[in-house]
Amino acid sequence: MEKGNHIRYEIQVALIIVLAVMCNVIGLADQVFYATTPYLINDDTRALFHYYRYEDSSLFADDYIANYLAKGFTDFVGYDWLMKTATSYFGLNTTLDVLPLCLVAFSAMALSFVLLKLGGRMALFMGLISFFSYSTFFERINSSIPHSFAYPIMLIAIAALVYGNMGWLIVALILAGLFYSPMTPIIGLMLAIYVLVLPKKFQSEKVQQLNVYVRCLILLVCAAVTMYLIWPTLPFGEDSDFGRRLSLQNDLAQFPELDPNGGRNPSSVSSPVVSALQRIVGNFIYPAKMLILPLLSFLIITYFFFNSRLSSAGSRFAIFIISVIICAVLGHYFMPAFVYRALLYTLPLIALILLPVGLCDITHRLCKTSKIATGILAVLTLVLSFSFAEKTFRGTGYTIQIDKSYAPILQTIEDLPKNALIAGFPGSSQGVIENVPFFAKHKAFVLYEAQVPSHEGFTLEMRQRMNALIDAYFATDIKDVLALRDKWGVDYLIVNTVFYDYRPSYFKPFNDKIEKIWKENKAKSFILPTLFDTALEGSNDTIKIIDLRQME
Repeated sequence: MEKGNHIRYEIQVALIIVLAVMCNVIGLADQVFYATTPYLINDDTRALFHYYRYEDSSLFADDYIANYLAKGFTDFVGYDWLMKTATSYFGLNTTLDVLPLCLVAFSAMALSFVLLKLGGRMALFMGLISFFSYSTFFERINSSIPHSFAYPIMLIAIAALVYGNMGWLIVALILAGLFYSPMTPIIGLMLAIYVLVLPKKFQSEKVQQLNVYVRCLILLVCAAVTMYLIWPTLPFGEDSDFGRRLSLQNDLAQFPELDPNGGRNPSSVSSPVVSALQRIVGNFIYPAKMLILPLLSFLIITYFFFNSRLSSAGSRFAIFIISVIICAVLGHYFMPAFVYRALLYTLPLIALILLPVGLCDITHRLCKTSKIATGILAVLTLVLSFSFAEKTFRGTGYTIQIDKSYAPILQTIEDLPKNALIAGFPGSSQGVIENVPFFAKHKAFVLYEAQVPSHEGFTLEMRQRMNALIDAYFATDIKDVLALRDKWGVDYLIVNTVFYDYRPSYFKPFNDKIEKIWKENKAKSFILPTLFDTALEGSNDTIKIIDLRQME
């Protein structure tokens, strides 16, 4: 391409990107607004409150729940280093505001390279419009926990693959090991197929010059480094602090919390394929739900198996699809929980890339002139973006919006002594206790967000705490309330007055106990409502804060 034409091409690409952003400027502005709004966070972000200890070493240093959550995230070496460093310099709240915006920008940039290479400028415009419209990307990225890196890293890997850049593919593999290890099998297989299996005519010149021994050595070194990074994250073995890891197959009888139907375990563990498809397709409008998957399947078949003019870049992109299929099939037999993640973080990318690229290619083949093709594609762009945008992404992922009436309560709790342990009935994401660690920076006795049955010791500890809380919450004798303080060290109890008129629910194995004790003790009269007059200032008609330290 001549220099003048090359500059004009770059200007056109820049204008397309700007136009795609402008078409979504309201949504993007809202994205910034929601990211920086107080008392509004992502549902998963509450699991990150333990990083406050890098702002203030006295916060959560001896908290059992915070230490458990920290253990789960520190396995991702790169993620943990990034969060610790950013929190130390900028604070946790600022870090969680800025990180999603950076990851969205990186994702859009990598996607732009892929779409330009595979389908050209019109495919770029269609793909970016769809990307900015599809809430699933923002729901995941906005979480700011390790899986928010899945889409950006996978897009880097796809870009490296379609451009035939082995170096960047290796970089993507290492990034996956550092930030989100479930993506390493797919990217590793992409690298192996590209280096060892793909015909030489589709490889870059640098790879073609390597003999088979050097290629195998590169793969072995990459495998060794990656395995070193992901080994602590693999789901087996025993944790010295929290016991052995539980499994749905072997421990369901003893731990009904594992039951996806009524327990705390997500359905993605028992039905990974169905769960992933429901989550992916659920964001389409109803007609598109019936159309997208068949259309995508048609484009895959026609574009990759009946296209005699398939480019080198297209052939390399096929490696991505093949790697996903192989990893999903193997995961079904050896690690079912991986299948959900593999599909959730790859199928949307396949659709996002293949739909605009395939539609552009087929339209140009069928139309007599480029003007007619451009007009048709403009209409298809609107249809495609509309299909992705049933749930606009404005604020998508920021699911925890604290009611303004709770702000004084959280402020009251924040002003309590630093080492105070706070208890409350868990479960409601918009409630108080679930957000005490993140917003009020105090330790919580039990949290639904943390009560995931992963390790035996931790699960049993949370079960004992929850049973003690139920006994105190619906007690008819003050001694059951004082047991929270004397046996468990709880200093303050948050009481939702509504639960004395309407029985709350939780999950297995607690619901049966809640129903039994609530029915029996309601007739005898609960003790805590008689203490509401002693509640701390900052309480309201619905939420009361009881100081257990002053009780006798």
